[in-house]
Formats: sequence, C-alpha cells, structure tokens
Amino acid sequence: MAFNWLKKFREKKKIPKKRSQAEDKGLLKLFNESYWIKFAVVSLSTLFLSFFLSGVIYGPSVGKELSSDVFILFLVLLAIQGILQIYLWLFEKDIFANNKKQLLLSVIILLTVFLQSVILHVPFFTKHAFTQFIFMAPFGLMLMTLFFPIRMSFIFAFVFGVYMGLMKRMIPEAVFIVPVISAFSSIFMKEVRNRYQITKAGIYTSAVTLMLILIVHSMTGNFNLNDLKDYTFGALVTGLVSILLILTLPYILELIFREVTNVSLLELSDLNHKLLKELVMIAPGTYHHSITVANIAEAAAEAIGARSLLVRVMGYYHDIGKLIKTEYFSENEAGGKSMHLKLSASMSSLIIISHVKNGVDIARRYKLPRAIIDGIKEHHGTSLVYYFYKRAQDEVGEKEVVKEENFRYPGPKPQSKETAILSVADTIEAASRSLAEPSPSRIKGLVGELLKDKYISGELDECNLTFRELKIIKEVVIRLLTARFHTRPVYPEKTNA
Repeated sequence: MAFNWLKKFREKKKIPKKRSQAEDKGLLKLFNESYWIKFAVVSLSTLFLSFFLSGVIYGPSVGKELSSDVFILFLVLLAIQGILQIYLWLFEKDIFANNKKQLLLSVIILLTVFLQSVILHVPFFTKHAFTQFIFMAPFGLMLMTLFFPIRMSFIFAFVFGVYMGLMKRMIPEAVFIVPVISAFSSIFMKEVRNRYQITKAGIYTSAVTLMLILIVHSMTGNFNLNDLKDYTFGALVTGLVSILLILTLPYILELIFREVTNVSLLELSDLNHKLLKELVMIAPGTYHHSITVANIAEAAAEAIGARSLLVRVMGYYHDIGKLIKTEYFSENEAGGKSMHLKLSASMSSLIIISHVKNGVDIARRYKLPRAIIDGIKEHHGTSLVYYFYKRAQDEVGEKEVVKEENFRYPGPKPQSKETAILSVADTIEAASRSLAEPSPSRIKGLVGELLKDKYISGELDECNLTFRELKIIKEVVIRLLTARFHTRPVYPEKTNA
C-alpha cells in the first residue's frame, strides 16, 4: 500500500520520562485556546479561498482594474466564514472552542476548493467536455463527515454550493446539484466503518449526481442526448475520485491533526491488537472487565447518539495501565489473597491511582490516538479512592485528619459525553461485581445510587450530558446488567436407570 510507511509512527517507542507532565502546556495550550489564533485561521483560510476563487472567476492574471472586485469577493467570503463561526458558536461549541478542529475544517474546505479549481483551470482537464460535470464538493463533505458530526454536513453542503456556484459562474449544475449531492454523500458516509462502505458511498454519489444532472438539464431545457456520455462520465469520475481520495487522505490528516476516524477505530477494535493480546495474557481479569465495560458503554452511547465506536474502543484500552503491578488489582488477584494486606492504605492508594498515568504512558508508547488517551485520563476523573481513604482514617484513628486530595485521582474530569459514559460504565460494572444477590431491584438501586453520587460529587460537571441523556444511560445500563446477572433454572441431576 502506498502509505504503509506511515505505520512506523504507530510502532512501539520509548517515551521520555517527563513527557506526561509536559502535555497541554506552553504553545500547545495557547494554540488551542487563543481567540487570536482562531481569528488568524479564519482570516488566512478566507484569503486562500479568495485566491483560488478569483483565479477561476477572473482568470489566472488578475489586473489592477479587478482588484476592487477581488476585495469585494474577499469580504463576501469573510461574511460567509463569519456566519459559519456563529453557527459553530451556537450549535457546535466544542468545535468552535477547539482551534485545532477549526484548522482541520479550514484545510478540508480549502482542499476541496483547490481541487475543484484545478479541474476548472488546468488545461489538461479543461480540454475535455465531461470535466464540467465533475464536482469535488461531495468529496469535501464525505471527508468532513469522517471527522465531524454529520449534522454539520448539511450546513456546509450549501456553503460548498455557493463556492462551486461562484467558480462555475452560477450555472444550474453548481447552484442546484452541488448542495444536494453533497448532502447525500455525507448521509452515505454516516457511521462508515470499512472500505466497502466508502466504495458504496462513492457509487451512490455517482448515481445521484447523474440523476440530478439529467433532472436539472431537462428542467432548464439544456438537455442534449448527445451529451449523455459526458454527463455519465462526469458523474462516474465524481464518485471515483471521491472514493480514491477518501481511502488515502484521512490517514494523513489523522496523523497531522491527531484526530481519529471510525476506520482507524475499527483497526484498534481488533482484539488481536498486540496491546490487547498482552492484556489478556498478563491481566486476564482486567481484560474481561474492559470488554464488559466496552459493551455497556457502546450501548449507552448509541442510545443517546454519541460516538458509540469511539466509546467501545476507549473501553477496551481504558485500564491498560494495570499491566504494571497487575496483581494489585482485585480482578487479577489469585487465590483470593489481596496484595494490599501488606501495604499501608496510602501506598495502596498510590498504586491504584498510578494505573491512570501508567496507562497514558503505555498508550503513547503504542501511538494510540489522542481520543483514546483522553478516555484513559478521564475515566476516573477526580474521584476518591474511598476504600483506602476509609482504611487510612481507621489506621490513624482520631489523632490525625486524612487529606482527601492524597486519595483522589489526578483527573481531569470527563470532558465529553463519550468519556463520561465510559466513566459511568466503568464504575457501575466494577461495583456490580460486589453484589451478593444481583436481583433486578438491587441492580436498579445500585445503578441509581452510583449515578447520583457521580452527579453530586461534580464528576459530570465538565461534560455536556443532559438529565434526559443520563436517564437513558441509566435505563440501558440497568437492562444490560440485569441480562448479565439473570438467574438460571436448577436442572435436576441425571440418575442411572
């Protein structure tokens, strides 16, 4: 494969000792949070858009007499960009606040417009009649759907329609066809998980493109049977080019922007991944716990419309830090004898809490995506290791006051719906193992109590889960746990006749 050499970036490497302490500081934090950076990204992307569009609209050499028209074009594009920013601020706050995602969005738009300008401007393409029916907007929307929520695609479909309309001098194909086929293309890419679905989306895009070209040309009276070959070839190339680019470009963008798509998540969900195989051999109890958490979390995420595949993969890897000092975690204890009996409560707590930092270090060593690392860091939030905190109080009696901060995870608290769901599923699954008689009523009471504690302690304050979504998550978790602990009838023993 052409991009096999890129896989070396995901191979196991030794990491610096202080790397985990240096993240999200300095220039990286400034880039992610600065409004000046956001303004620069929007302004520069608008400037490049003006450059590409003016080259197509006014020709390769724009004279001084057209400078005012180019400036007006820049202002129009800046106004469109401003409206898009308002939309992101109102309805996609996470994307609006993240300058890295803003830059990725701008790159996708610029890449789409650039490719369309190449098709319309380079002589190699312009000498063929069918190239006027090739549209790059579907590719742009398909690519956008891999990285952003599908609801954004419908807004940007019309934005691409405006850009293509300007480039094609507002001909009917650009004004009417582009937004519709772009929207359809994004729908075809919804929850795409393999190359077959990408290929199918490209084929559907070609079919819709051809159908819309025929409809629009018939309605405007421009239909010509002699041009049917050009219509068909243009539509086929639109789908084919979209397929080829979608199969290659996302992997490069993932590496550059440290984002993750469903295609990459599917690779990580393979239980033959060397890290998961290491987990099942060294810490089988943790492995089975992780699989169960992943199943519960995926179902809950799907029920509220969150990224279910991302949550599932986070569930697989959230406890990989337990590969270090495996025997100190209850699910891996052999013979029922706890290793913590020989340790003080503070030392035991330190070992338990350290599995988060160890997990982050291991994830970086194996080049796991940032989204998975966030799940590892946030799945315990800043919660209290209550068992060892209570034991520490018992050890010192009333002589001293035990500080809670010494028995809390370092955080941060869950920052997204996905990590919040993972946190809830992890806590409830672990607690459910301690139920002596897991009847439906006890399971319901346990789940309700743990969710209530999560909310009251403020662990869910920094994610955007609503009360309605928490209720749905609660119902899903109760249903799955009840099914897991269902009782079986006692079968009579066989007797020799």
